[in-house]
Amino acid sequence: MASKSLDNLKSMHLYHGDSIRCIAKADTVSLLQNLQTLERWWGNMEFLIDFEGLKVPNMLSKMGLEILPKLESLNLFACPRLTHIWRNFPKRVRIFQSLRSIRVDYCPLNYLFYPPSVATMLISLEELKVRRCSKMCGVIGEEDEEVSQEDNAQQHDAGKHGEIAQERISKEFVFLKLNSLWLEDLENLRSFGGSHREDYEFKFPLLSKLFIMSCPKLKKLCSGNLDAPLLKEVQTTPRDIENFEAPVDLKESSS
Repeated sequence: MASKSLDNLKSMHLYHGDSIRCIAKADTVSLLQNLQTLERWWGNMEFLIDFEGLKVPNMLSKMGLEILPKLESLNLFACPRLTHIWRNFPKRVRIFQSLRSIRVDYCPLNYLFYPPSVATMLISLEELKVRRCSKMCGVIGEEDEEVSQEDNAQQHDAGKHGEIAQERISKEFVFLKLNSLWLEDLENLRSFGGSHREDYEFKFPLLSKLFIMSCPKLKKLCSGNLDAPLLKEVQTTPRDIENFEAPVDLKESSS
């Protein structure tokens, strides 16, 4: 397809269509540069984007290559094969810079933000709602999953493998505009930040609405230090609140 053939496409809604495995492969994702809304309902999609073969120019600014730069809303519902948002996430790529709302329901994702560095790119995110994803154990992926397939091929030493992962991710996750976080019916969720070490920082400067429903394994929102100055209460159920360690100075309210 011509490079500007989908310039007018701003909204994409995919219903059923079991033959659709992903919405874009490699460089074809650049055709969706003006996409603002993406919804996928009831289908066998395995991931949104397959980055294998993506050509990232060598001469780029330090900011990197922008992918889906105008996407504001992402809604994924009942995709029983969706185990990853993408495959082969490359270096020097930025994604979801304009994303304001994410809603995920009935998808077998282990993690939503994988690799974990993706979480640092969500500078515009205002609303995050994750429901009924039974396999999800952390919203942010594990540290060692940051290492790409390329690194796996080049590095055989386990110690070096771990060092690469540590170098690539930040020890600080800042969600600048997130004001609403909804976690519901996530039976294996153990932490918002996966198993990141306790020396990590999780900052939510505008978070004022926190909903935690039927997350029996969630004992603490983040394993590291949590900074959420506007958060005054959490909406939950009496059953959930029994084992949940509320953030410092948080007054719980059940419903």
